[in-house]
Amino acid sequence: MKKSLFLLLVTFIFLSCNREKVTLFDYPPYQTDKKALGVFLTATWSERSGDTGMPSFYAMVDSFGNRMIPMAAHAATVGDAFYSLAASQFYSMYNAEELPSLGVNAVGFPLAQIDDFQEEVIRQTTELAGSDLVPAQPSAVLACAKQIKGRTFQAKARVRIEKVVTNATLQLAIYITENQVLGYQEGIGASIFHQYVLRGAATAGPWGVLWKSGNFAVGETFEQEVTYQVTEDMDSNQLNVIAVLYRMEDGYPVEVLNCNKL
Repeated sequence: MKKSLFLLLVTFIFLSCNREKVTLFDYPPYQTDKKALGVFLTATWSERSGDTGMPSFYAMVDSFGNRMIPMAAHAATVGDAFYSLAASQFYSMYNAEELPSLGVNAVGFPLAQIDDFQEEVIRQTTELAGSDLVPAQPSAVLACAKQIKGRTFQAKARVRIEKVVTNATLQLAIYITENQVLGYQEGIGASIFHQYVLRGAATAGPWGVLWKSGNFAVGETFEQEVTYQVTEDMDSNQLNVIAVLYRMEDGYPVEVLNCNKL
């Protein structure tokens, strides 16, 4: 009997030591803050994008830290290898008239209005408590997760309502961005590493999938899982997932309740 128990124990230890490690495709904790979605509308052939736009946007990303989720949307349909349909949809949403331009949440700005763009990021991420400006309390929080299997990038996002939201239509969008993308840039006159390049929307439709229309109670959750095919010109180790919760009117975003990135 003792011998049998010993053999069982040895077998269990052997199997445990040789069992393939399982990656739990699970969520990290929800964020606790309100973040702004900062979009740089650009093109590789635009001299002003390289000369003024990129340095300004990268500097703003650094200055705001994790308060702003950055995207570089290459919106030109011709002549830009980093073009994506999602980028052109952002161009339309922000009513942009030229490249480069900027957008924060659902508001667009010409590049000349960099100061206004920065003020809008601050407005979207802070609120007044008496006479003090403090971090804004979000009405919804998100958690993102990702994993890569071969050339397939799997991502998912979960939303939780933190404050009552009434009479609203909410949609959840998942976007894929890439860092360290090598490409020529006019205005710099050389091949450089581009950051925050919007590769596309992983959810169907330009502004994600419908959660529901109506009222949202504190604690309600919604999640969406997507797959995205990694092409040969992408580095899967440099891909990020960005989740954005939109309030919609007449088919277009009018507010970003919150966004997050992993």
